[in-house]
Parts: sequence; structure tokens; C-alpha cells
Amino acid sequence: MLKRTTLIFTITLLLVATAVDAKPPVRDETRPLAVIAGPTSTPAGELVEFDAGGSTGAGYDWAVSGSHNTTGRWKVYETGRILVFASPEPGNYLITLSVAVDGQSHLTQMVLHNGVSPDPDPDPDIDPGGKWQVAIVYETNQLDNLPADQQSIIKSLTFRKRIADAGHRIVPGGVWDKDAPDRTGSTPKLLAPYLAACKNEDLPRLCISPVDGGTIRTFALPANSDAVMAILEGARP
Repeated sequence: MLKRTTLIFTITLLLVATAVDAKPPVRDETRPLAVIAGPTSTPAGELVEFDAGGSTGAGYDWAVSGSHNTTGRWKVYETGRILVFASPEPGNYLITLSVAVDGQSHLTQMVLHNGVSPDPDPDPDIDPGGKWQVAIVYETNQLDNLPADQQSIIKSLTFRKRIADAGHRIVPGGVWDKDAPDRTGSTPKLLAPYLAACKNEDLPRLCISPVDGGTIRTFALPANSDAVMAILEGARP
């Protein structure tokens, strides 16, 4: 009986010691937080795959934007780890990945040259890290059909403040229904160039131009506010 009691006591001590000595796993600091593995160029219309599996973290959030509407042209699989994309429209498409690590989002981006050759030199009108004038062009009759996150981009005053706090500037009246005239019955002059840039493009669209003036770039409206900020932080064609 004494031996059995001693054995039980010894096992109990070992279990307690194991519990006390247990430590949370240490994150490998050498492993990148957000990684996109995939091609940088492809023939237009060809299906391409991007993999976030080399990232650290437990969650993935993707966004795809470009000079043409990307709605319905990309999907995610494997609990968000895999992004599959195809578009018959030649152009440069910005692939954005957000990875959740320790309760924070970490972003990375890459450009897919879809049916076009990569520019040999940087575009002089694009200044990664620069400050931008921002306009959003939409149609009122589209609003109810947009996902809640995109509606928030258009309606949220908090999001407009976020843009301003980052050093960018919303064009006065710059969240605009393309079919809505102002009180004089015309389009505000400051917005006319942005509306012209969106002509023949699918709406809604995000428009940016350098704060000191310059070429207006337009993107299909990103999926959420974080994806908009990602474009502003590293704006590319």
C-alpha cells in the first residue's frame, strides 16, 4: 500500500512540475510576418495562384485591385491561405495580403503584370510613401448591393479621418455619386478630372493623385478600409 501511495505521489509531482515548467511557444523572429508566394507576371486570362503559407500568424485577408474591376475574378481557398486570380483584362494588378500576428495586422504587397510587360523603370508619377489626394466615385443605386465593408468606405466619417490622419487629403466633396449634380446643377470643378478618369470604368472606384498635382490613378474600390490604406501607403499603377 505504501509503494502504491508513493508512486501516485511521484506521478502527481511530475505532472505539477510539467505544468509549472510549460512555456508558451516562442515565435521564430527570423520568419517573415507576411509573405506572398506567386508569379509576378502571367498571360492575360491565365489562372494564377498565390500562397500565404510562408507567413507567420493565424489569419489571412486578401485584396486585389487594379485599373479594371476585379469583382468575381479572385477567390480564396484553404481557410484563406490560397488566393486564385484570373482576368482577361491586361494590366497591372496589386495583390495585398494582411496577416494577423499577436493581435496586429501586418501587410505585404506585390504587383502581378497580367498580359503586360513590367516597366523597366519606376513610374515617375508614383511615389511609394507619398501623400495623396483621394476621391471615391460611385453610383447611389449600387450602394445597397455592395458588401458592408465597401459601404463603410463610402459612408464612414471615421474612415475619412483615418485618411487625413495619415497625411492624405480627401478632395472637397470627393466621395461622389457620378450622376448627382451639386446645388448649381453641375459637377464640382475639383471633381471633374476624377470623374473623367473613371469614364468607361466599372464603379465604384478609388482615385488618387499627388497632393501637389499630377496624374490621377484609379483602382477598383478595395474590399475594405485596410486595403485602401495599403494602396495609399505604397501606391502603384
